[in-house]
Amino acid sequence: MINPLSASIAVEIKGVLAITNYKLNYTNLETQPVEAIYHFALPRAASLMACHVVVDHRSFTAEVMSRKDAAREYEEAIEEERRTVLVESLNDGLYAINIGNLDSQESIEIELQIAQILQATDLGKVLTYRLPTTIAPRYGTGSNDIEPEYYLFAQYPFHAEIHSEEPIVITHASHNIVAGDKKQTFSGLLDKDIFCSWSANAQEHYHAGTCAGKSYLLGYPSPSSNHTTGACQPDTEFHVLIDRSGSMSGQSIALTKVALNSLLEEIPEAVRINLSSFGCDVETLLPASSELSGDIRKRLRQCIACMNADMGGTEIVKALVASLKTLPESQETKHLIVITDGQVNINREELAAITLLSHKRNVIIHTVGVGYSVNEHLINQLADIAGGNSIAVNPHGELVATVKSFGHSLLGSIPFGSIQWQQSPDWLSVNKRYYPNSPQPVFATGEELAGAQDSSIAMGEKRTEEGKWAKAVVQLAAMRHMMNLGQGEAQQLAEQLGMLTRYTSFIMVDKTGEKINAEHRSMMVIPQSVGCCMESEIASYMPLTHSLNANIDYLDIPAFLRRDTNEGWHAESLLIKELDKLLWRPSKWTANYLLKKGLGTETVEQLKAIAESFEVALHVVALLYIYKLASYHSLSMSIKTQERILKEIGQLDDALEFRVAQLVEGDFAKS
Repeated sequence: MINPLSASIAVEIKGVLAITNYKLNYTNLETQPVEAIYHFALPRAASLMACHVVVDHRSFTAEVMSRKDAAREYEEAIEEERRTVLVESLNDGLYAINIGNLDSQESIEIELQIAQILQATDLGKVLTYRLPTTIAPRYGTGSNDIEPEYYLFAQYPFHAEIHSEEPIVITHASHNIVAGDKKQTFSGLLDKDIFCSWSANAQEHYHAGTCAGKSYLLGYPSPSSNHTTGACQPDTEFHVLIDRSGSMSGQSIALTKVALNSLLEEIPEAVRINLSSFGCDVETLLPASSELSGDIRKRLRQCIACMNADMGGTEIVKALVASLKTLPESQETKHLIVITDGQVNINREELAAITLLSHKRNVIIHTVGVGYSVNEHLINQLADIAGGNSIAVNPHGELVATVKSFGHSLLGSIPFGSIQWQQSPDWLSVNKRYYPNSPQPVFATGEELAGAQDSSIAMGEKRTEEGKWAKAVVQLAAMRHMMNLGQGEAQQLAEQLGMLTRYTSFIMVDKTGEKINAEHRSMMVIPQSVGCCMESEIASYMPLTHSLNANIDYLDIPAFLRRDTNEGWHAESLLIKELDKLLWRPSKWTANYLLKKGLGTETVEQLKAIAESFEVALHVVALLYIYKLASYHSLSMSIKTQERILKEIGQLDDALEFRVAQLVEGDFAKS
């Protein structure tokens, strides 16, 4: 394979802020024009500030629009045979670049400007920059209708530079770095996360800025002189919950075992502890938490030594409930540390039940997401339930240090709840508890923020930013603010600040250049590199769409996709079971999605013909087909799924329903 993708990365560091200029260069090596899509990941708290496109030696700046309007402009540009680029947010830090009507042998450069706040650890004395560069294959399906594809021989090179306002000495990194005074350089392949750490004082300043009429601030707080770290009262009850599903095999489970042993070294004997592991089932070592005496410590080490990733799928809800129930109902603060790599989902009812149970038992949940495919939105939600910490780590470099620091930091914490701010902002986002070793940032509206005279938490000196740094401050804080706003307010704020969110997209249309003769345009997904050190474990990570062999025991398939090997397997059966998770998009990609899921080419072409004949979106006709075919195959459907389908289908023409019914009868007779 000739690799058509490369990247150049330039990172600027200022205090606890980083701005990354991420340039992706792509060449269409096909013999005809293409419409291509490339998936990429960012830290969940990062903000895409701007998008610039260079094609055919001409430069364009993408415009921020509502998601719906941007998608419409993109589709219109495709039909008008104009070059176009659409950048949109999919979910959980996953994004897609859609490149439309790129001519044969033509190259395009897409530059993304990304703002992020650096992670602080070790009493706020160590800062870490992290940039995901690849997406691991995820089992099951995602929430977008075009899944990332993977190719073992895709090797996309990159060159990177890190510039800092102050000299920094990088102590840990994912790549070999050539150090300078204020500039560090390195290179490699886009096959693993880029990260680097250095010593700094994250709590020395907080950043304030104004952009587009909005003022925000952010920064890491520190214990004030009125409440030193040494005065923290240690919390004395810990429960550690370990994911032992199939996808944790290899480096993930091996390093988790090392991390757990390191954690035991940090915890004194007076602390009560328990250990659970989960996959399809839950195993708990002790009936209740016990003080870490010599015998208990020995049992824990023996249990850790015997751990393997052999417990099946990632049934995290059952595991969370079982672990919480082992902890007593008391006013004493207790900690549940969850280590998982699962791309799993929890519905609102399940999350509400976990929230209620954790509050009833006064349990703070902390989450460590391992690897490239973890659901970052979920691990953040779980941590947000009661002011816990959440972090996603690279299993090959950060896991051991992260788990060890968690244990060290949780032994002493300061309640946040009683703080009275001298200047109360309209909106303030702050954890309920402060963990000295792993401080979490404060976000607020305005430019001033200071605790009361007797406050246990202090902010550093204010640093007022201008230009792109002010824009970075505002967008990062606004990203957090949007979690507390309704959809209408959030979309309005995103459009005002010119930022990409779940409600907005970047769109570029070439309205000045020549049109592309796209009569024979092909559609393709630019494949991801397979993550570093994953080649030997590729079978464990492959999604269901790659193969369905009844003789294979799928170790990491969620319950809603798992089946008995004696049952028949039909593409429509899979689709029915996935409906509650899918977010269909009315576009030409739907046909590709149906083909990938196993519907025959002839059937898909007939569905397309019906959709065009009645001027109805293809996904609506496809849902009607699935709904009718399900009854022929006697597939069971929940009331919720039926309601979802009927809502999507709406009021359709009787003639359309008759045509689809005829197609269903014919396909059923063939099967």
